[in-house]
Amino acid sequence: KSSLDKTRGFDHGVFIPLKLLYPDASIPCVQISLLKGLDPKKHIEIGKALSSLIKENILIIGSGMSFHNLKVFLSNQEITKNEQKSINDFDQWLVKTCTDHNLTSKEREKELSNWHNAPNARFCHPREEHLLPLHVCAGIKSNPAELVFNDDIMGAKCSAFLW
Repeated sequence: KSSLDKTRGFDHGVFIPLKLLYPDASIPCVQISLLKGLDPKKHIEIGKALSSLIKENILIIGSGMSFHNLKVFLSNQEITKNEQKSINDFDQWLVKTCTDHNLTSKEREKELSNWHNAPNARFCHPREEHLLPLHVCAGIKSNPAELVFNDDIMGAKCSAFLW
């Protein structure tokens, strides 16, 4: 069940990207929440339902992070070589899954739906709320994504994709 909450401001996942992309813009914006239960398949289906908006020249931003382990980020310690390997393994899986032209859209959906089976998935995402916006975006277009960012953020490899 969905409902409109006119009293709630934008979440940081909407506010920050828009502030960086369009600092002076006053543009209409709709923020949607993740589904209760955090089912990756259902989030891909949300993307499919939104796909017709692309024809209307509407920008859809799936804001999150390809790595989001706050315990690691907030530990005030340098990321260990073992942790770095875990992060890199997951990042390589994610990049391949999102960008590989040899994967069919069904294979990509299956991989993303079962993301928790990827190397070190739960280390990189103890909770999936910062990964699932990617699933929505992957559902919007069936073609492979373009890797537009792949660098370290606070010592952890992070990637961003454009569909």
